[in-house]
Amino acid sequence: MPTQLFYTTQIPVSFWFIAKNKKQKGKTLFIDARKMGTMVTRKLRELTDEDIQKIVDTYNAFVDGTLEDGEPFEEKMGRLTAELLELFAKSHELENEIRKWLGAIGYEL
Repeated sequence: MPTQLFYTTQIPVSFWFIAKNKKQKGKTLFIDARKMGTMVTRKLRELTDEDIQKIVDTYNAFVDGTLEDGEPFEEKMGRLTAELLELFAKSHELENEIRKWLGAIGYEL
């Protein structure tokens, strides 16, 4: 779920629904809703009716066994781990840049 959805926390949250007797045994559904919702105040985000319906439809399709994302697991994991490695490299570049600029103004880390 996106950030700032609840008054008590500003970080993204996850909901876990556990079912023993599901049609797609051995499979787990993860819905990335981090980019959903609309900021209603500077500190609070709300999901729109359309956002909620999209989540519900996705969940129901999974429960019914009709959800297909079309990308084999091994390919998806290969793609996602490659993306993650690129993001890690970028984060190290940014960290070094921040250290450099802090050092330039007398704040060595």
